[in-house]
Amino acid sequence: MSGSTDKALVFGKVALIGNSQAVASESVADGAVAISVFRFGLGSTTSVDSFVSDPDGRFYAILPSGQYIVDHISTFSNTVRPELIFTVPGGANAVYLGALNLRTAEGVTTVTIVDEFDAASDALRTRNPGLPANPTRQLITQDAATVKQYKPAQASAASGSRPAYCNQSVGERTLPYWGNPALLGPALIVSALMGLGC
Repeated sequence: MSGSTDKALVFGKVALIGNSQAVASESVADGAVAISVFRFGLGSTTSVDSFVSDPDGRFYAILPSGQYIVDHISTFSNTVRPELIFTVPGGANAVYLGALNLRTAEGVTTVTIVDEFDAASDALRTRNPGLPANPTRQLITQDAATVKQYKPAQASAASGSRPAYCNQSVGERTLPYWGNPALLGPALIVSALMGLGC
């Protein structure tokens, strides 16, 4: 990526599992999962960045370098706060976070993080053959102490020069000229690379 801003494509896969089955979603796209994160640490804001997975659970988003807390992961009918953190290293152009399986049973969520780096990198290149990405493996981790220390009582809604659709809740979001929800992932990558992403 070029330009003065230090941003990277983060990608991975997520599945919310309840009662031994993947939780169906009636959200933005069939099977999509919404992921909300915010940066923490020195000089960071508490603005929430949200992005939506593809129906198969794969997610792609452009984020500035820094350390992040996953505020929540949700479908239409289920929301979990899994106490996850990850880092987007400075100078990286693509960062693989892992495959997350979040299994909820009797009110307790168990997180399993699986490293599927090779398959995920191949899928990324197949999906976006022109993307100048040389992925870095930086798996997401569970860290309750860091989340407790840095998470504000109420993370503020993102604002500023972002497009209006970025400030809508995931269920209300209608992206301009991306009529097919199945194209949300690639369109989000392309738009973000062009400076139009959330």
